[in-house]
Amino acid sequence: MFAHHIPLSFRTIILTTTGLASFGICTIGSTKAGPVIGTMLGGATYAFGINTYLAVAASFPQYTIVSFSSGCGFSVVLGPALYIALMGALGQSWRKVFAVGLCFPALICAVWWLLLDQGGRREAERVRKLALTKGSSLECGSTDSICLGDRYLDSLPVAEETKPGFNSGLSRTSLFVRVILPRYVIPLLLCTSSALVSLLGLSPTFQNLKLFKDSPTGDLQFEIYCKY
Repeated sequence: MFAHHIPLSFRTIILTTTGLASFGICTIGSTKAGPVIGTMLGGATYAFGINTYLAVAASFPQYTIVSFSSGCGFSVVLGPALYIALMGALGQSWRKVFAVGLCFPALICAVWWLLLDQGGRREAERVRKLALTKGSSLECGSTDSICLGDRYLDSLPVAEETKPGFNSGLSRTSLFVRVILPRYVIPLLLCTSSALVSLLGLSPTFQNLKLFKDSPTGDLQFEIYCKY
C-alpha cells in the first residue's frame, strides 16, 4: 500500500538486499527455522518485485515488457533445470546450490541500471512522483514521450482506444470487471498457477526420476514412498 512512496532505485536496492538475504538465511540456517524464514523472505521479495515491475511497466516501450514477460516465463523452465543440474553436480546438497545461487539476486541491479533505458527509468520515477500529488491524474493516451537514445517513444505504447480509463465513462467497478479482470487479472492468474504447478509438481518429479526407475517392480510401498 505504501510502496509508491519509495523511489524506484531504492526499491531495486531493497529487492537485491532481501534476495541475497533470503538465499543466505536458507543456506546458513542450521535448523528448519533458517529455510522457513528464508523462504518467507524470498516470497515477500517476489511479491514486492512484481509490485515494482507492474508499477514501472507503462513507462517503458512494449518490446521491453514483452522481453521481461518472456524471461519470467522461461525462468519456470530454466530455474528448475539449473537447480536439478547443480544438485547433481554438487552431491545433492541444496545448501551448496543456494550458495551458488547467491550471485543471481545481484543481477537485479545490473538489469535496472545497465540494461533498461535511462529515459524509461526517469519516466517511471516522474510518474511515481506525480501519483503522490493529490488531485493529479494520469490520463490514458498521454502525449508525453520519453527519449531513448536517438529516438522518442510514446511512454504509453498501447493505443488509446484499447486502454479505457476513468474518463471514458466507465465507473471503477465497470473498469475492473470489463477491462482489468479479463485482460490482466485472469491471464496473470493462469500464468502464475501454471508456473506453480510446474515448479512444485513437475520439477520434483523430474528431479527424482532415478528413484522411480530404481524402484522394485511391484513394491507398492516403495513406489508410494518415492511419490510422496
